[in-house]
Amino acid sequence: DSAECALGHTAMRAFFASLDSKVSRARNNKQKATTIFKEVHAMFFRKYEENVLFEKIFEDGTYNCLTASMLYSHVLDRYRIPYEIKEKPTHIYLVVFPGNDNILFETTNPRGLYAPDDKAKRGYIDALVAMKVVTREYVNSVGVASAFNEFYYDKQNISLQQLAGLQYFNLAISQYEESNIDAAITSALKAI
Repeated sequence: DSAECALGHTAMRAFFASLDSKVSRARNNKQKATTIFKEVHAMFFRKYEENVLFEKIFEDGTYNCLTASMLYSHVLDRYRIPYEIKEKPTHIYLVVFPGNDNILFETTNPRGLYAPDDKAKRGYIDALVAMKVVTREYVNSVGVASAFNEFYYDKQNISLQQLAGLQYFNLAISQYEESNIDAAITSALKAI
């Protein structure tokens, strides 16, 4: 683990040396968010894998929505950019500049930076209705904007520490399903 930790620190130092000037040239919040999103994705993410630990990003570029959100959180913290970590039943994402610009970081998509307008919000809500996550009657009663904000910008956030625990929880479940009970117990204890 110490080798992966050293590898991660070295990679981040070099990355920040290049990113600092790009972020300082950004003229507004959206430009800062866009620069960070694109640069992190291009530099670190090579292959999506459902169940992977954070250090795999630095070993071979393997990531998922949880570990990518962890890395983005670290980078956003460096630049003191406000964000919220959102958890849905099968997905983790970030809202950057919450309450102001509400920029979504869909971390598993290289083009996953969104500052949705009204048309895009309608599209998202129509998709949620099609998936039966919300009903058309509910959307009609509260409005598209309210339904969108409730689903994507809800007030429930998780912390970076909880996010770190979730990766071990997910690993424990996977190990348990593979009948690797001892490893599952170890991962569950790490999650706690």
